[in-house]
Amino acid sequence: MIKLRVDDLLKQYGMSVKQLSKEIGYPYGNLNKIINGSTQQLTFRVIEKMCRYFSCTPNDIIIIYDEYDKSLDEKEIMIKSKINKLNEELAEVIKKKYNNYYDNLDMKPKY
Repeated sequence: MIKLRVDDLLKQYGMSVKQLSKEIGYPYGNLNKIINGSTQQLTFRVIEKMCRYFSCTPNDIIIIYDEYDKSLDEKEIMIKSKINKLNEELAEVIKKKYNNYYDNLDMKPKY
């Protein structure tokens, strides 16, 4: 199942749907339907606008969870999402560090 976390981000930033609508230039009625889950249509354009405004990734806006996750409350789901994001960021940092290390040795691993 897919869940949108836009309402959590709005609370975090102390904003209303109407304010976000103005900031990203997207019609209030359509944005409100997306956030309330009363529409199945969500375009990449809207996701990109929200991500740019909140300085986040789609992973921060869209959560996919399975049957196990249904038993979790919203706070646990948000924490799980943040852990996943931190793991991705850590993997990038490690990758960059090792690439810099091999660049300094003037050689690359064979993989």
